[in-house]
Amino acid sequence: MTIKERFTSKVRYEPTTGCLTWTGGVFKDGYGIFSVNRVPKSAHRVGWQLFMGEIDRRVHIHHLCENKLCVNPGHLSPVTAKHHALLTYGTVGRNSMLSSACPQGNPYNHTYKGLRLCRTCLNQSDARWRSKNPEKVRLQKHRHYLKYRDKYIAQARQRRLEATP
Repeated sequence: MTIKERFTSKVRYEPTTGCLTWTGGVFKDGYGIFSVNRVPKSAHRVGWQLFMGEIDRRVHIHHLCENKLCVNPGHLSPVTAKHHALLTYGTVGRNSMLSSACPQGNPYNHTYKGLRLCRTCLNQSDARWRSKNPEKVRLQKHRHYLKYRDKYIAQARQRRLEATP
């Protein structure tokens, strides 16, 4: 039995919605699960790949019908993660993407790997971590010193030479 035959044997057509509902196994989050070469995968992604072609692993597949068990390629759409968040969470997702302040009310004034961050909350989080992990902080400072030791020694010599008449 081919993968396509095995896949279609676990699908049931819903005439009222037009969905091809997954009848096989289900992940805890409610999405269908289908194993390919003993590797569990999301059924809707496998369905898209079988009937529409390969997709990049970073691309999200959005259910236009909002039925997590639907594997109908006509009800699925490949989207970016950001676009998927806006579509999936509706008003909540849109508001969080458009908001200029963090949940504590501080402005988002820092970005890291595409994430908007609040510098105030980030500093508070760092301070909490440092107070809980003083030994790790000491080791970090020591490693930093060892890494730049020659530079510090050269700077100290230069200052001494400039200070002597």
